[in-house]
Amino acid sequence: MSPSSTTSSESAACEDRDLLPHDGKALLRGPLRKATAVLVVASFLTVIVGTGIIDGFFPLPAPKVIGKEKQAIEKRRKSARFADGSLARLIEYDLRTRSRVRSVALPYYAALLYRYLREAETNAVLGKEGWIFLRDRIDVDSSDEERRVIISRRILQAVARRLRQVGSELIVLPIPRKSVVYREMLPRGEDPRPHLYGESQEQLAEAGVRAVDLLTPYRARGNEVLFRKIDSHWNSRGMTLAAEALAKEMGSYVPPDRRAAEVRSLGLKRDPGDLLRLIGITEGSRAASWIDWPEYPRLRLFNRLGELLPPQPNPKLPVATAASGTSFTYNSFFPDFVRNATGRRIWFGAWPAIGPVEPFRRTLHAFREHPMPKTLIWEIPAHNLFCRKRPLNDAGRLFAEISGGRLATLASFGIDVPLSKNSDLKPGVRATARKTLRAHVSGGAIIFQPDGSLWVRLKGRATGGDAIVTTDTTHYRLYSRWHPEAQELILPFVGPEPVSDSAHLTLTGTKKGVEVDVTQIEFMVDATRTPGVRLELSPIETEPGGYRQTIAFGPPHTASRGEVLAFQLDVKGAFSRKLRVEAFGPFGATELLNIGKITPGGAVLANLSPLAGKVVAGLRLVGRGKAPRRLVREDSPVLLDMH
Repeated sequence: MSPSSTTSSESAACEDRDLLPHDGKALLRGPLRKATAVLVVASFLTVIVGTGIIDGFFPLPAPKVIGKEKQAIEKRRKSARFADGSLARLIEYDLRTRSRVRSVALPYYAALLYRYLREAETNAVLGKEGWIFLRDRIDVDSSDEERRVIISRRILQAVARRLRQVGSELIVLPIPRKSVVYREMLPRGEDPRPHLYGESQEQLAEAGVRAVDLLTPYRARGNEVLFRKIDSHWNSRGMTLAAEALAKEMGSYVPPDRRAAEVRSLGLKRDPGDLLRLIGITEGSRAASWIDWPEYPRLRLFNRLGELLPPQPNPKLPVATAASGTSFTYNSFFPDFVRNATGRRIWFGAWPAIGPVEPFRRTLHAFREHPMPKTLIWEIPAHNLFCRKRPLNDAGRLFAEISGGRLATLASFGIDVPLSKNSDLKPGVRATARKTLRAHVSGGAIIFQPDGSLWVRLKGRATGGDAIVTTDTTHYRLYSRWHPEAQELILPFVGPEPVSDSAHLTLTGTKKGVEVDVTQIEFMVDATRTPGVRLELSPIETEPGGYRQTIAFGPPHTASRGEVLAFQLDVKGAFSRKLRVEAFGPFGATELLNIGKITPGGAVLANLSPLAGKVVAGLRLVGRGKAPRRLVREDSPVLLDMH
């Protein structure tokens, strides 16, 4: 085809292809293009090498981290591996935190993302109107949320039980999650499962654990800002409201006009912005000027002469009331506001960045040489109850700080709990760091509700350092430490399951040279025999397809919260391994236990708390198949009142 036969558009297209070829190789045609490519590559390599030289020879100091964050980083360094990519992620973390070049560029990059694109590259979640939230304090696994509520409630219930045994009353102060209080400020599609706080409050009340409800008064304040927009903590108003609610729960509320000090504002204070620092924007950087930093009233206490009161030191021990706090307490004037609202001398211990359990343990430890306070307050940010896969999993350490108290052995009520034959942890043995000793109560040998109603007491002595002790119901494990100065350790069995049919115990030294001589292992309950109650055991009755035996109250008994009917199985003859235990009375029949495996000689603790206030005629044990010659040991049924 001759050139004249082509159209002008085709000719233009050919010229365009010559100027902007579509294949990458054509881009390098000609000396100018080659020089450009060499210059681009050289510039890129210069930037990379230059950045490496600057960061390699002049790195920034490592950021100061404390508490659990420090422990997590140390663990991360020890476990870093090339094969699984963890080493690469560790290198990226070090570059991000110690790179001098990044420290200059990152704040501007982060500020651009935050202000114009409403995005962040870390754990932060950018909400509406400048609000920032933490991802790991929003997300709750909906398939596992019920278990988390139950296990956190039972751990708190066990702690409250143990403290009552030594004459102290526990008050829990769960601080609602910021993402729940200001759910409307979350991005679309985020669901923090706000109902969990109310469910937890209800369960704690049913379990007899005193807890302050902060979510209700927080929500009642309408549009008032109680949390910091770009920080993870409450502001002065949220703190003041919490102090008022706590004072009312303590029964020591003092009206404002009768208090020693009054609350006034010192003017506006800039939001600390710890969540901005999380995404790379520091207050001192120039990029911070691109951000609208919120300001809030700075509330402080003034005496009646109008003079600003300085922070008050802790009173000398002993005291009647003590409190434990996290960074919410540590970074605020919460202790002074609570003292002012109650008129009480209150000792406060608060430590940041180590979770809620360790501060409470340190608070308990402070009273090892003093009488335990009559009231103990435990401040717990609620994300520790709902957003953790194993909530309060280090709470076992608390029990090592509590000694003495009223506890009775099950044997004193005629209930025997034998260890299985394959247990190597038993009286007379010595545990070391080289070998973990285990004790088992075989499946079906004890049937109980794992809510802190059943305890184990180990007597003996540790030398050379601490020993690690665990209690396990198969579905949950508590860890504790046996200190050398302690001659006994008392731990509960706690788990999320409605009923547990096994109990396990382990003991091991923490390091070489640690030895523990075990002299006694006893299963305990915090209970007394309910007076004036007569129990009658009926003969075994056969019925179509099975059999039944009745433990009857004579006369019928009005059940109370905390009551447990305990009895010992004494099965003789052929029998089915399954057994249903139900309470009956004017209300009909209610199943209390469904025992999947019964064992001759097994101990059963049937909790009557669900029937509190109802008249109970007795308990029926219903089995299927051929009836055994004996089922319940005749002299064993006893009604216990759990304190």
